[in-house]
Amino acid sequence: MKQIYRLIACLFFIIMALDVKSQVLVGSEDAQSGKTKKIKSPLDGSTALNFSANWSSTTRTLQVNKSPFGDSLGYFKDETALNTWSFGLSISNKISSYLNWEGGISLLRNGESYSFSQLDSTYAYNTTYSYIGMPLKLVFNYGKTINVYGGFGIIPQMFLGYNKAINWTNNEGSKDGETLKVKEGYAPVSFVLNTVFNVGVSLKLQEKWSVFVSPEYRLQLNSTFDTKDAFIHKGRALGVSFGLIRYL
Repeated sequence: MKQIYRLIACLFFIIMALDVKSQVLVGSEDAQSGKTKKIKSPLDGSTALNFSANWSSTTRTLQVNKSPFGDSLGYFKDETALNTWSFGLSISNKISSYLNWEGGISLLRNGESYSFSQLDSTYAYNTTYSYIGMPLKLVFNYGKTINVYGGFGIIPQMFLGYNKAINWTNNEGSKDGETLKVKEGYAPVSFVLNTVFNVGVSLKLQEKWSVFVSPEYRLQLNSTFDTKDAFIHKGRALGVSFGLIRYL
């Protein structure tokens, strides 16, 4: 949660700073009329700051690594999707009337879930992988008050953390659990690369503000694990982003 609070605080101070800057007008004296002309600020709305939250159903592809490192998938083959939240802060700028570039920083999560029950015994876990990402996208858009858009790009991601929450019940009905921060034998790579695709629509509420909603798909290109791990693990995420746009 600390990462989320830092992103929110960063967003607040950036908006306040840019809001003050956008109100500064440069004046020049007209030689004939003697009146002061207002020079248009370079912050004219072609640049925007975006704050987004993303809910996704995340899963993975899991393959046995090549010999001699590979091992049987075992119960891992029965893992299912895990719902996760991610958050981002980005800035976008017009390249042309219908094309924008967008770049930013995000706290991204993906993972998987497992549940097993037999008679009076249960065993379940949720595994979450966290990353700091830097999305870079091209976005095609059409419209003003109601803007329809679609984009694609890449997300370089730096590994931030691993969390496995385990819960179980024994045949006597006793419940227990634990949380693992480091996977036994786990060697995470420090860098993974994702592709990202999204479509969406934004609605302009005021001159400087819009809201948006955007379905999104992320696809991991390289394995989460070290090359000598037993498995090749690549995350997937299908979800929806929503948030605010502040035009500068």
